[in-house]
Amino acid sequence: MRVLKSSRSYRLSFTLLVADPNECNVHWNIDEIITDLLEPLLADLKDVSFSNFSVESQVHYYPDLHLPVRQKDSYKTVRIRDLPEAISRLEAKLASHITQDPDVHFLIYIPKADEYPLKIVTTKGTISESNSFLIQQWGGLVVYNSPKMNTSQKHHDLPMEIVVDVRKVMPVFLTQFKALLGIPDISKGRLCNVQLPELPPYKLADWQIDRLLRFKVLENLFSSMSALTSLVGLLDKVKNMVISDEIQHLVTSSVTAFHQCLLHVENGDLHKGHVFSVESLTQAGEFLLSFIFCTVPLQS
Repeated sequence: MRVLKSSRSYRLSFTLLVADPNECNVHWNIDEIITDLLEPLLADLKDVSFSNFSVESQVHYYPDLHLPVRQKDSYKTVRIRDLPEAISRLEAKLASHITQDPDVHFLIYIPKADEYPLKIVTTKGTISESNSFLIQQWGGLVVYNSPKMNTSQKHHDLPMEIVVDVRKVMPVFLTQFKALLGIPDISKGRLCNVQLPELPPYKLADWQIDRLLRFKVLENLFSSMSALTSLVGLLDKVKNMVISDEIQHLVTSSVTAFHQCLLHVENGDLHKGHVFSVESLTQAGEFLLSFIFCTVPLQS
């Protein structure tokens, strides 16, 4: 499953990844584009009490990504299956140390001049039209080839001044973000052979929001039920286990939120139903952790 796990809040991180800062000075208008294209989408999600989102951006200079680049005709290629290993080397540098919210990463990679132009090869062996890669439950990457990185120019006027047109890249990230949330892609205007009205990438149709909430409610309730079932199974196996007041409170809260979710969904209020489903899942995760660390077997 490629979708993100449910959370009360997420941290969206946009990173400009420059392979060789000695070759180029890179500029990007990320703040402007976040305001114009991303915030309207986040506002739609916030209006239905989906989750809270924090957004930040950063620039990283990372010359040692060690991409296995191959020559192909007049351009270079990197296979999708080789990207996860390369990106895993960045995990420690990209992770936030000031929040426990799940991270969603979006990377713009500026290749070195001797990698230009760099194109991503899909699992089917074709060139990616968007030159991008979606990473399950993590985020996405776009390779940005600036014409100024042409190898015929790389020895002149270094470092070169490169301006990334983030307005062209952001729609790719928005498509990836919606895929990570579980929102169906209607960018081609059709779904299940039904013609759909075109929407800008930063807007959601009412039926998309409705489908998203239904999907998340079912996912959250299933996960909560699994956690409760696991706890019952553990208690059946270990009869002499002391359950702390904290764990009892968390279990009660999870079950109460579970039933509140069902009540609101039955009444047609998916928004509140989703809020309680997240609450039930959150409490379920906390009582499992507390059970592992806080329960003590009785001495016989």
